[in-house]
Amino acid sequence: MRMELGRVAVTQREAEILFYVIQGKTNPEVGIMLGIAERRVKKHLENTFPKLGIENRHAAPSFVADFFRRLR
Repeated sequence: MRMELGRVAVTQREAEILFYVIQGKTNPEVGIMLGIAERRVKKHLENTFPKLGIENRHAAPSFVADFFRRLR
């Protein structure tokens, strides 16, 4: 399943991981919560960030906040 964030499609798993990242969770914490390996979390983020046009996890909260601001 794919989700649309603006004009960008991310997988359901990528969206789940992004949800935890913007809450400040680390890769190991996200992996434990989702029952996947830390390296899998890292790989999902490596795929997701370029799709969103951001460079790292620190830019993710601003991206999501801007996205929801534009929805109003």
